[in-house]
Amino acid sequence: MPQLSPEPPVSNCDVEKCSYNRHHECYAPGIAVGSDHAICDTFTTGQASIDHAGAPVMECSQTDCNYNELKNCHAQGIHVGSHAQHADCFTYTRE
Repeated sequence: MPQLSPEPPVSNCDVEKCSYNRHHECYAPGIAVGSDHAICDTFTTGQASIDHAGAPVMECSQTDCNYNELKNCHAQGIHVGSHAQHADCFTYTRE
């Protein structure tokens, strides 16, 4: 039976206005990327339940990304940064 790779963590998050961000670490239980583009769909400025640092990438819908295989991210870790009024995955690289 094939071994499943663990989800990569959010290695760094520069989006200080996100409720899950504490000192550039993501404390979300997990994040999703790519509903519209390489956007962090978990970004919120509202009430957030803090879990632990190094939130894993649970799903990525950016199927044209080099690191995406069947909606799973295979990067070693991702960097999330500010773009306009939201957060984007800056690790995204188009095939």
